[in-house]
Amino acid sequence: MLPDEPFIPHIEQYTSSPWAITEREFNALREFMTGRDMLAHVREHQAKAKTVEPSNGAPYELEDGIATVELRGTMTKYGSSFSGYHGSVRLRRTIRQLASNEDVSGIMLRIDSGGGSVMGTGDLADEVYEAAKAKTVTAFIEDIGASAAYIVASQATRVVAGPNASVGSIGVYTALQDWSGLYAREGVKVHVVRAGRFKGMGTAGTEVTAEQLTELQREVDEINAQFVGAVARGRRMTDEAAMELADGRIHRANAAKEMKLIDAVQTFDAAMSEMRGKVQTKTKAGARASATGAIQEIVMADETKDVKPVAEAPKAATIGEIKAAIPDAEPGKIIGWLEKSFTLAQCKDAHMDHLRVEVLAATAAAQKAESALKKPGLDPVKDVGGSSASSSGGDAINEWNAALDEKIKGGMSREKAARQLAKEKPELRQAMIVAWNDPARLRMVG
Repeated sequence: MLPDEPFIPHIEQYTSSPWAITEREFNALREFMTGRDMLAHVREHQAKAKTVEPSNGAPYELEDGIATVELRGTMTKYGSSFSGYHGSVRLRRTIRQLASNEDVSGIMLRIDSGGGSVMGTGDLADEVYEAAKAKTVTAFIEDIGASAAYIVASQATRVVAGPNASVGSIGVYTALQDWSGLYAREGVKVHVVRAGRFKGMGTAGTEVTAEQLTELQREVDEINAQFVGAVARGRRMTDEAAMELADGRIHRANAAKEMKLIDAVQTFDAAMSEMRGKVQTKTKAGARASATGAIQEIVMADETKDVKPVAEAPKAATIGEIKAAIPDAEPGKIIGWLEKSFTLAQCKDAHMDHLRVEVLAATAAAQKAESALKKPGLDPVKDVGGSSASSSGGDAINEWNAALDEKIKGGMSREKAARQLAKEKPELRQAMIVAWNDPARLRMVG
């Protein structure tokens, strides 16, 4: 970096991929990032930033027990001067604090964003989902709530959009440019010295191979499966129904309501008024329940001359309890649950969500592979030297699909059948996932 060039904090947020954002928003951001005005903007922002006290969380407004938090601009993990977005990390911290604040009865998440980087989005969606267990959370989509922004909105107790709002664009994408033809015409040959066949992938001037594109598609499919699983969880629909909506399209508010992407079409004031009414009703009901409980406890104390003990809060699960209850849980997942002080019930829920995402990713890959094999002009699949993709891997996939079909024939939904089968035969599930990601199989289908 030259001495007169400003330092751009967290610039890696804009150079990493993939993205969950509408193409229009991304193209506008890219034009700004490559324009001459960008450096002048950074210098001006840094000059102002020296006089601003840093904050540990995103700002919010609290009125009548309802905290309003804004999610605006291009989403990134740490925030940026290029956007009004405060960053997923700061927003997560704020929502967590509000969820545990006794003065807060509800959270209004006011959204106006076309999405952004995948980094940090899943964690923010999980934070909103957990907050909705403790408080009433309404996500209001003002003008646009698309891609990563919609993933977060879908986790709220209720999702509302303004009459002219744009909603949806569920999906993930990345782009890899092949400059090898241009470099060849200019007489430039690029050599990539690598350890690992995918290292250096996408280096300018090198050819983008079919194998590299297959690898990128695998990564995008896995992230998309996680996002689709989050939508299914938040909107309380099946994975199959959520996958049908994950075609990248964006919809106007009324159409989004018909597709069950949102619950209502309202103005912000109407949504706030309705939320205020629900929060007050809930508060009054809680007060009545507390009063009734107090009277009963006084009567019990008078009759027994003893005070009724207060129920203990659920305790965080120990590593021994987790291993005993979930023997096939991955060590990395167990560590994460312990760090978050999950109860045993929360660990089981998180494990089932993880299994569902894996099964969804495998199902999507299977459908893609089947579709590719049906395309005209493709050569028959060949045996690559007796690899696992054509023998044991294929057997695991076939066995999994056969067992899944049997449960579906018995009256189970595909989602329930997959969860049940994963619980009954964890070794088969693992073998099937390994088989789908086998490089030999990917080369054959790709």
